[in-house]
Amino acid sequence: MAFSAKKSLPAVVLCAAMMWTATGCSSPADNEPASETSQTAADASHAVTIMDITGNTIQLEKPLEHAAIQLSGSGGPLLTMAALDRDNYTSKIAAMDKGLESNRQDLWDLLLEANPELADIPKIGDATKDQISAEQLLTMGVDGVIAPVRQKAKMDVIAEQTGIPVIYIDYHSQKLENHIQSTKIIAEATGLTKNVDEITKFYEDVVGDIEERASKLDHTTSVYFETTSNGPTEFGNTYGAGIMWGAILDAVGADNIATHFMAADDAEALSAEQVLVSNPDKIVLSGSLWANQPDSVKMGFSVSNEEALASMEPFRQREGWDKLKAIQNNELYAIGHPMTREMLDFYSYAQLAKLFHPEEFADLDPEALIKEYFDKYMPIPYEGTWFIKYE
Repeated sequence: MAFSAKKSLPAVVLCAAMMWTATGCSSPADNEPASETSQTAADASHAVTIMDITGNTIQLEKPLEHAAIQLSGSGGPLLTMAALDRDNYTSKIAAMDKGLESNRQDLWDLLLEANPELADIPKIGDATKDQISAEQLLTMGVDGVIAPVRQKAKMDVIAEQTGIPVIYIDYHSQKLENHIQSTKIIAEATGLTKNVDEITKFYEDVVGDIEERASKLDHTTSVYFETTSNGPTEFGNTYGAGIMWGAILDAVGADNIATHFMAADDAEALSAEQVLVSNPDKIVLSGSLWANQPDSVKMGFSVSNEEALASMEPFRQREGWDKLKAIQNNELYAIGHPMTREMLDFYSYAQLAKLFHPEEFADLDPEALIKEYFDKYMPIPYEGTWFIKYE
């Protein structure tokens, strides 16, 4: 696929883009010294041909050096880039969205402590919300964009206007093959190949094994899953069997009540009546530290068990929930919302597999697995509360 800038853009913008290419301008993070033990894309000058998750072929003269990235912490490439090469990943980023700052403040603070140069990387908006312009990317000297495929309709327009290649990935569908392929795409596109074989094998060993074993089990335990960003007074999204948490629940052998009310790729709220009528065996709430959402379930790096449990109580007190089997039998749980649509989400597969089939998955140790992953690959330590039972 060939890319060329459109003449309709202001001449000053095109000149800025040409000057960037000619002079090799860098993002603030590019001035950081590279690790001697890490191979970075800065050392690579070879052309690369990439087939992204949509099947589109992108030819690059060399791996991206000034990438713009989207949906950081929500299915975008940032955390995968960090795991691919924690010593050098920031040097590849010319612009990034504000998703981590807004929705994963504890994670953002830890990353800033480990990589202070992140603060100097220019911030851009969310393409899904029409917060990015062609002119903006050109004046930043972006040489490529890595974005979730859910942004394709918006990003294709920008690619056509600018000639900047857009490389699509997909972690949202929670398909094992897409997770592996997307990670390899990011590694090839950026040249951050140091850990690509290790982290894809790690993920495939854990999730592939869980899916294979769970496929032989009955889906007999029913569950209601809810994202709690709306607080206890308004029901939040749940998920069909083909996306995010719904796909994970299906893969680990749970009977997700949402599948009886919505299509596989839907993400929307059930009504209070639908939950009461379904009377699930278990309830799982996803929590995070969302901006301006003080009443959500709290889960994350800076959250204690006591804080997590206290934030679950108002949900437990919802009208009519005292009649539900899950509440009567003390089967209310919370899990960290960031632990989905990322290479980190093997943790959620492991925790939920044990929850719904404790005997069959008695050998799994989710906490040991996630700690191993962070110790080996991530630039920050694993800490906080990510899964808990209300007691």
